[in-house]
Amino acid sequence: MHRTPSIGQVLIELPETDSTNNYAMHLLSEGMADHGIAVRADLQRKGKGQHGNHWVSEEGKNLLFSYVLHTAAFPISRQFMLNIAACVSVADFLIHDLQMSNISIKWPNDIYADNRKMAGILIENVLRGSSWHHAVVGIGLNVNQDVFPDDVLASSVFLETRQHYLVKQILQDLLVHVNRNYQLFIEDDDELLKRYNKLLYRREKEIEFSLGEHILTGRITAVGRDGRISIISGGETQMYRHKEIGFV
Repeated sequence: MHRTPSIGQVLIELPETDSTNNYAMHLLSEGMADHGIAVRADLQRKGKGQHGNHWVSEEGKNLLFSYVLHTAAFPISRQFMLNIAACVSVADFLIHDLQMSNISIKWPNDIYADNRKMAGILIENVLRGSSWHHAVVGIGLNVNQDVFPDDVLASSVFLETRQHYLVKQILQDLLVHVNRNYQLFIEDDDELLKRYNKLLYRREKEIEFSLGEHILTGRITAVGRDGRISIISGGETQMYRHKEIGFV
C-alpha cells in the first residue's frame, strides 16, 4: 500500500526568498512539488500576510515556512477547515510544548499571546475548474525577535518565555502537530472545529465591530466550518465573512 509522505519529510531550506508561499507555488507550477514538501527561509523579502498585508520579520530570528498539500480528494467547501487545522497546530505547539497559557486564535487565522500577534497563517489554493487541486499553507511564527515596529502589536516566543530557541528545532517540533492535525482534518474535523472555537480570541466577550459605516456591539459565539463568525448583536445572531466586518 502506498504511504503518503508526511508533511515536512522533504524540506527545502533557503537563506532567503521573496516568500516561501511563492517558492512553493513555483515548485507546483513546474511540477516539482509532491504532497508534503516544505520550504523554510531565514529571510523573506516580501513576506505575505492575509489580503496582501506584509509580514515583518528579522532575518534568521523567526520561523517562516510553507508546505504543499494535494487536496484533490476533498471538496472546495472544506478549504476553511484546512486553515483551522493549521491554526490549531500552532496553538497546540505553543500551549503543550512551550507551556504557554495565554494563547488564543484570532479569527480567522492569527495566533495571539494575550492581545499581541505571535503567528499568522496564509493558505493559497490551486483550483482546476471545480476541483481543489493543491493548497500551499504558509506559517510565520515569531520566535527570537524581540523588537517590532511601533505600529505593530506583536510578540514572540522569546518575549513570552524569555528563552531563545533554535528555529530549526521549533520547526521539527511544530511539524509533529501539523501532521497530527492534518490527519484529524482527514478523519475527524469536528474535533478540530471544537478546539478552534475553544481557543477563539474574545469568545463570549462583548466586542465592538464595524459593519459598513456603523459601529456595533456584540458577543462572539463561534466560527463555522465555512469560516463565517457568529456574533450576537441586538438580540439577534448574525454570521459574517472575513472583511465584511472589522473589530474595533
